[in-house]
Amino acid sequence: KSKFHGSFHWTLERGLSLALLGLIPAAFIAPNKYVDYALGVVIPWHTYLGLQQAVCDYLPSRRVPGQYLAAISLLRVSTLAVFAGLYKLNSQDVGITETFKRLW
Repeated sequence: KSKFHGSFHWTLERGLSLALLGLIPAAFIAPNKYVDYALGVVIPWHTYLGLQQAVCDYLPSRRVPGQYLAAISLLRVSTLAVFAGLYKLNSQDVGITETFKRLW
């Protein structure tokens, strides 16, 4: 890892948070498929980065390498499943925004 990895990770997390601050209201003010697809990428990515940091904090790879690897692997597989599910919801169903409106 480079010496800039941590600052890049921090900046990326903040950028995704800002994107969500704009996308969530936009989804309800002017719903469209582009906003739904953007949400389908930003939500899982933002969640992945946050949970990845929690795994790194509570299961450090130096102390418990087996548990760390299992947790990170499960996180990656579940994140890919969420990406796929949201893509399917957007492409073959009503989309993320309409689904939340119906649930709300």
